[in-house]
Amino acid sequence: MHAKEKGIFYLTDNTLAERQAVIEIISTTTNASLRDILSKVYPLLAAYLHRTQIFKHPEITEYFQEYKEQKLFNEIRREFIDKVISNAETRPYNSFPTRNGLVKDIKVGKILLYFVDALGVEFIGLIQEHCKQHGLAANIEFGRADLPTITTVNKKFYEEWNGDKKYSRELDDIKHGKSHTKYALYLAEEIDVVVKILNEIESDLRTKKYEHVVIAADHGASRLVVLNGQEPLHNTTGKSEHYGRCVKVSDCIGNIPSATEENGYWILADYTRFQGSRTAALEVHGGATIEEVLVPVITISLAVNEPVKITLIDDNIIYRPKQPVIITLRFNSPFESVSLNINGQIFSGEKLEDRKHRVVLPGIKAGKYAAEVLENNNSIGNIAFTVQSPAAVENDLGL
Repeated sequence: MHAKEKGIFYLTDNTLAERQAVIEIISTTTNASLRDILSKVYPLLAAYLHRTQIFKHPEITEYFQEYKEQKLFNEIRREFIDKVISNAETRPYNSFPTRNGLVKDIKVGKILLYFVDALGVEFIGLIQEHCKQHGLAANIEFGRADLPTITTVNKKFYEEWNGDKKYSRELDDIKHGKSHTKYALYLAEEIDVVVKILNEIESDLRTKKYEHVVIAADHGASRLVVLNGQEPLHNTTGKSEHYGRCVKVSDCIGNIPSATEENGYWILADYTRFQGSRTAALEVHGGATIEEVLVPVITISLAVNEPVKITLIDDNIIYRPKQPVIITLRFNSPFESVSLNINGQIFSGEKLEDRKHRVVLPGIKAGKYAAEVLENNNSIGNIAFTVQSPAAVENDLGL
């Protein structure tokens, strides 16, 4: 182990300088064991890396996990760029509801809308862990921003909100920093801002100022566009905007397969750029990559103190070929939407009653399983069960 790597054992997360030093060491080492001790040295950074499950979209769950790791480790992988190029054609985020629609469906009452500029999906792991440790419940939904992913096009949800509201652009200001850094040291500042906002929200909830606080963002941003370092590849007749991520339709030349037209702009969905705009130092937005377009809508409230109890109604589960395994769960509290995470695969449940849900498990065969139980992207407990083969059942019966 190099002397610089050993330095991580003497650091804490008490000061910004130390937190940034941890990020620098992690960015320059290939020693996997050092990455494993993040939870002790810098637990908030470990929480940032926590895998964010996005229901029914395992490929996007994996995408954001890879994105966060590459941002932290200050690298970009060729196979990831291949994914970005493929996504530029398929646009998987189009299957998500709009962010405007999600916010509009929220009933205004004793609720605060907290508009956090540039809060991307990358921060959900951090938010979930903070809420868990501070006795807060977070109901998380994911929506798509309007294109191009710039604030002027994506603030209608805030302007039309009739209740109390607050706006923070601290995160966006950090991402638009003008000084190039060799490593993503600014990530420590971003984490500090997110935690500061969550502490403000907790204070408002505990003083009964609000019953719920809704966090919503205008757009995400991309560090990897900057790390990719592409020279401008697409010609224009005028200046492009937002570091080359978009250009007005009238200034675009030729047909660009990786671009999409919306709101009078051509917007790039890969990591290339239009010419006629300076390069960014830290992060960019304005484009149509997944990390720029997908945004969270998070409703935070005080958690119910009663622990969740989960019971398997019938533990006599038998695997039968050509038939999916089905289990039924009973809860001590009512839930609207329940899913199981089994080895990274998400199985959505069907609500039978307020406290009873059935989950169909296609592809599951005989064996022992441990499942994380999720409710609206939040972990509410774990359950273990055994799926028996017909032969094992016959042997038990002495047949």
